[in-house]
Formats: sequence, structure tokens, C-alpha cells
Amino acid sequence: MYLSLFYVDFIEQYLYQDVKATETLLRQLKEALVTNRFPEERIYYIETGAFLILSPRKLTPVTEEDNVVLNENTREILQSIPFITGQNEVNITLKYGTLTIDATSVLTAEQTISRLKRLAETDLSAEYFV
Repeated sequence: MYLSLFYVDFIEQYLYQDVKATETLLRQLKEALVTNRFPEERIYYIETGAFLILSPRKLTPVTEEDNVVLNENTREILQSIPFITGQNEVNITLKYGTLTIDATSVLTAEQTISRLKRLAETDLSAEYFV
């Protein structure tokens, strides 16, 4: 199974600025995920600003390499959705991490999500170094 975690960086600041605008942003992100991902995938909102996507390897017609491209495209689509409050429009930054697990995996759900978050952090730091 391919696991992908997308989450909005600085979500707490957006909530502090405008709760309703943040809720609207999160709704738009959810709709974009549902529209742009495979129907076989399961999308979960696991915490404030974080979406977990479960992609079964046998049901989704992609390889691991294709999954990376799909996630990059998903990230671009989601980052094109701005945070709009009053007269201001701000581009958001999304972090994402991806992990492949199989039946022999011994990770708990909490360990898996923690690992995905760490992968997302390294993904973003790699952007700053480029």
C-alpha cells in the first residue's frame, strides 16, 4: 500500500487569522483531492490541516515511480488553492511525505503517521536548500 500525507504548513497561523477562511481552504483542498485522485484511494482528514491518502497497490494503476509523480502533481494542484481572507490572498505551502508498506510491516498507525510527518519535513527542507 502507498501512503501519502499532505498537510498545510503554518495551519495554526491561518486559523489564528481567520477560522472561516481556513475552513473554506480545507474544504477546497478536500474537494481537490477527491477530484484529482483515483476512486480506489481512501482519503482521511487525520488532524488539523493533514490529509492521509491510502492507495492500494493492486487497485491503483500506478507503480511507485508513478505514485511519486502523482503526488507531485497533487501537491501542485493543492498549492494553487490560495488562502483568502478579506482582501488578502496568500499562497499556501504544502508538505508531503510518502511511504510504501506491505503485509510484513510492523509499524503501528501512530508510527506510520510519525514517519510520514518526518518524511514531509525533510521534503520541505530539501526545497529550501535547492
